[in-house]
Amino acid sequence: MKTRVLTLLIVGAGLAAGCGDDDGLSPLAGWDTGVPGDANMMGGDMDAPVGDASGDGGIDSAGDALSDGGAADGSTGDGGTSSDAGADAAPTTAMGTITTTGGGQVQVGGGTVTVLGGSIATNTNVTLTTSQPVNNTPNRMDVSGSIYNFSPAGTTFSSPISVTLPVPADLPAGKTPTIAWYDDVAKVWIALLSAWRQGDASVTALTSRAGTFAVLLGEGGAGGPQGASTYCPKIDSCGGTLAGKYNLTSSCAKTGTTTEIVTCGTGKASVAATIENSGSITFTDANYEQVTTASSRSDIVADATCTAFQKGEGSTTCAAVAAKIVTAAGYSWSCSGSVDTNCVCSGLQAGPPQTTTGTFSTAGNKLTLASGPVMVVQDYCVQGNAVSFRDNRGNASTALKAQ
Repeated sequence: MKTRVLTLLIVGAGLAAGCGDDDGLSPLAGWDTGVPGDANMMGGDMDAPVGDASGDGGIDSAGDALSDGGAADGSTGDGGTSSDAGADAAPTTAMGTITTTGGGQVQVGGGTVTVLGGSIATNTNVTLTTSQPVNNTPNRMDVSGSIYNFSPAGTTFSSPISVTLPVPADLPAGKTPTIAWYDDVAKVWIALLSAWRQGDASVTALTSRAGTFAVLLGEGGAGGPQGASTYCPKIDSCGGTLAGKYNLTSSCAKTGTTTEIVTCGTGKASVAATIENSGSITFTDANYEQVTTASSRSDIVADATCTAFQKGEGSTTCAAVAAKIVTAAGYSWSCSGSVDTNCVCSGLQAGPPQTTTGTFSTAGNKLTLASGPVMVVQDYCVQGNAVSFRDNRGNASTALKAQ
């Protein structure tokens, strides 16, 4: 069987209305999604907490290890780290209060979590704790620096918050820093759309939930000239039984991510863009049906000078600011902050849904999807109701079984 390449040209995002691109680039022009009909369910990061039941993301109350409630002897059996495995250094904790109108910020160990006003319904006390990875931490060799736990567990935000973590000064050549969130259900790191350009001392990602975060270093794909593409963390390829419907909860595209800095008067905004997938895949006997929507995603962090400039140009909301920075039509923006302070926005431009049917088979930890003459083979791992996929091009995704 042969492999067919399907390319979606969804974005065509541009820069205009008082915002100039200092590099002469546009955020994202298109992305090679894979086949058939993106049958491997791979794509860019999907940060919405769909089906999330991960609790605090795996850091125990002492903040000392990634844990799945391992056995008393310190073993976990699935690559997780038990709560009594012991860390290399004592954790450091910072505390703060997030208010409904003013938001807040907490910093520790070089990491910063910033929540702008309007992101949470009630004033909330939060903590940011750092700990060092231990031997059994998943993807231990890829984790750079500390692990950061932002709590309380299960906290979600109605509009995006930003997580900024340090990048090592001696970043190895060819390595891409990506902020990842630990999914304690699927037992995998989930790559977030991360804004970083060569030479930056830190990397920033937007999210809508608290939990456990770290910088992972790996081989990224071909990113934009000024930015780096995403590194999709490797998974524990354990195989397992696939039956029923699974809803896609995250997707990571190794290629197609760009990061740009645009100017707004004398201010600046960073724009990170990728393609992310949503949808489901259903396994029935030896057949599968996949329904997938590929969307363009753009994350914007605009400084106070940029938003003040846009306010002077007539923008009255952060969504209006975002629409002047990324000018492509059809975006739906979720923003925090205000034009009187600064704006953080995440936007989606949904493409048309695709339905793909065919047959599937498994052998060990390999899943084969066949649709007509097209065949896709990938690693997979079932952990309870969660399943993780990773193809040989380095794209990855997770899905949760429908209840």
